[in-house]
Parts: sequence; C-alpha cells; structure tokens
Amino acid sequence: MDENQKIEIAGETADIIYFEIINELGPQEKEKFVKPDKENTNEKGEIVGTKNTELGSEVYMSIESELISLIERTIYYYDKN
Repeated sequence: MDENQKIEIAGETADIIYFEIINELGPQEKEKFVKPDKENTNEKGEIVGTKNTELGSEVYMSIESELISLIERTIYYYDKN
C-alpha cells in the first residue's frame, strides 16, 4: 500500500467518523465545528452544505492523522508476521 492509498483510506474513514460525531451534537455545539457553506447551494440558491471551522479542521485532521498511524502500524505488524 503506497502513501496515497493510506491517505485516501484514512480520509474516507475520517469523514465518516467526524460527521457521525458532528451529527450527534446539538446546534450550539455543532456551530463550533461546522458552519454553512455559502458557496454550496442548490438550484434554488439555498445553502445545502457546510464547511469546517478552524476547530473542526483541527479535529478532522487529528482523526485522519491517527488513522494513518493506525494503518501504518497495522501494515508493519502484518509485514513482520
């Protein structure tokens, strides 16, 4: 598995974990991590997406980094055995 594959797998998994957590938060807590993305609208001009706040980006990157580390440790373990 090359570095790009590790990052891709970690990124996809981080998205799932991050948004599972964010979707469980109440509105006030959620605002700390995501905000409406005014550039992501539907055909009616309604905002349909979000983007991360600085804190949200830090949390996401932390999750992704830990997943990359886990993938690397797993590969190392199985390569040794």
